[in-house]
Amino acid sequence: MPTNIAEGFERYSRKEYVNFLNIAKGSAGEVRSLLRVALEIGYLEQQTYLQLYNQALNLSRMLSNQIQSINQSPK
Repeated sequence: MPTNIAEGFERYSRKEYVNFLNIAKGSAGEVRSLLRVALEIGYLEQQTYLQLYNQALNLSRMLSNQIQSINQSPK
């Protein structure tokens, strides 16, 4: 996720930056899915799963807010 954000930031247009933020947001969803798998097969304890899941969810929300802010700002 951080590399997608960094790559998008280095691009020349807002559209490209937002595209990479969307990719990072998708990756946050993938992380949440994989955390669930790790919980179900016994790699994570419930408490650890919840902490990591909530961190990934918060990151996804922050990315959504950033995308919305960029899309609403004057060009």
